[in-house]
Amino acid sequence: MGPKKQAKGKPASKGKPGKGKKDDKKGKKGEKKKSKKQLKLEKKYGGIMVDGTYILSMRRDELQFAAEKLKEQVTLQRSERIRYQLERDFLYDLTQLYLARHRELTSQIEAQTAQNNRLMQDTEEMAIVKGQEAKHFRYEVELRKARMDMSDELRRKNLNSHADRIWQNACVSIDEQLDLQDQREIEFLKKLDETKEELNDLDSHMAEMKSDMEKFSKDCVKKVQQALKDCEMITKTDSLEGEEIMNEMLFSSCKLNDDMFVMIQDYYNDMTMNNLNVIIMMRDRYEELFDHNKFMRSEIERYEDGAYRANKIMKKLKPSFLRSKIKHDQTARLEKGNESTLKSIEMCDQRMENLTEVYKDLLKRLASITDERSYFRTHSKELSLKVKESYSRRYHLTDVKTKMDDAIRRRNKEEQNICCAFENPDAYYRDVETYRAGLNKKDHALDRYLRKLTLSQWEIAEKALKADELN
Repeated sequence: MGPKKQAKGKPASKGKPGKGKKDDKKGKKGEKKKSKKQLKLEKKYGGIMVDGTYILSMRRDELQFAAEKLKEQVTLQRSERIRYQLERDFLYDLTQLYLARHRELTSQIEAQTAQNNRLMQDTEEMAIVKGQEAKHFRYEVELRKARMDMSDELRRKNLNSHADRIWQNACVSIDEQLDLQDQREIEFLKKLDETKEELNDLDSHMAEMKSDMEKFSKDCVKKVQQALKDCEMITKTDSLEGEEIMNEMLFSSCKLNDDMFVMIQDYYNDMTMNNLNVIIMMRDRYEELFDHNKFMRSEIERYEDGAYRANKIMKKLKPSFLRSKIKHDQTARLEKGNESTLKSIEMCDQRMENLTEVYKDLLKRLASITDERSYFRTHSKELSLKVKESYSRRYHLTDVKTKMDDAIRRRNKEEQNICCAFENPDAYYRDVETYRAGLNKKDHALDRYLRKLTLSQWEIAEKALKADELN
């Protein structure tokens, strides 16, 4: 404080202090004052940077170019987001359609299998019914054979007509059964071919959907990783720049404070510790010290300007810090979105696994259906062989029947010829024992012959039925 008072008391003839004041005034006049509009703009837009440059330091054409570039980036991001949403909706709708189609096919296959099982049951029931009819027919023939000992001609005619009717009914039912069997086999083969084609189409569609889902998931993962890398680089660069500026400011301010403290300490030491000679020398060197003080003031002003600039930079760094924070939040949201997308992908994979399992079950069912079809074919061949055998048996039995009818006709003719030789034919059986004994012998011989034929034929039929039951 002492030197300042002495400086005021000195005359202005030396001129050096006066010159310093004029220079200060000139410096203050040289600096242009900023308007209120410029200060408001600096507060609002001073911290915004585009490609490493502040907006306020850019020209009009540069600002227009930067605005167009930002608009293009925004439109691109919006279009990509819309495209991803559309792809996601398309894939979801496609999966729903495939699931609905799969349900329809499974229901159709189940209905077809139920219908085929019903047809197989009907055929088995028909075979059982035919076996029962054959058994009844055998019993009827045995009854007929037991009643052949009776000498009533009307009874014989009734039995023959009844046997003819039974044979006609049996033949008609076997033909109808064969026709129905052929028709059902043709329908079954057609439906099997249709189900195979539908299953092949479903396989191709499922493979295409799986490849599309894998491509889409890979693209999403790559884009998310690239966005995370860009955000990390931006945050690192911003933090490094802020740290460098703060370190420079702190270093300069610390150095300035140290220098000032040393100078003041030296000054007061000289004032207190030295003797009067030193004080006289200091008076002589007052001008030098005054110049030095002036220089120090200018340095202080410069450092104050530096501090002011540092405050401005800090104000600018705050919005950049906020932007980096927003970007960090965006990265966190992207990570959450990535997790949700990964979960949805896992759900899709689980659905695909379930569909593959259902598809495997369908393949197993198809294999079982093919096995049943092959068994049905083999069984149909056996049935056709049995039908042929029944036709051959029928032909043989018709021959036996014709032989029996011929023998009965011959016997009746002989009886008529013998009875016509007498006046009273009714007394034939009472009076003529010799003729009666001969006729009885012929009847017994015919009965034995017919029994042999019928027993051998029915033994063959019983063996065939036992073989069918074993099969």
